[in-house]
Amino acid sequence: MELVITMPALLLIVLAILQFGIWAHAQHVAQAAARDGAEAARAYGGTDQAARDRATTSLDRLGPTILRDPNVDIARTEEEVTVTVTGNATSILGLFSFPVSERVRGPVERFVPDGAAR
Repeated sequence: MELVITMPALLLIVLAILQFGIWAHAQHVAQAAARDGAEAARAYGGTDQAARDRATTSLDRLGPTILRDPNVDIARTEEEVTVTVTGNATSILGLFSFPVSERVRGPVERFVPDGAAR
């Protein structure tokens, strides 16, 4: 009788631990893709399209099935770029949605002539 009561609880705990691991891995994949996209956008002469392409390539290479419905947003000014990667982590049972969002910001490389205000 005790086994009948404890086994479902034990299995639920194991599934929760596995789901947390999948979510954490999806967070790391999104962070790496955002970082790669930001590097492409920050480079001298970099574009939003280059950043989006690089982030999408990273997502495809690092975890094509771990992050569902990925979205890459790029916000760029003359001095700073922000790349945000969002999506949902793969769910073991498909009952819940586990959102993932990572944002990377950095300065844009630009030419500043000697004697110019810094």
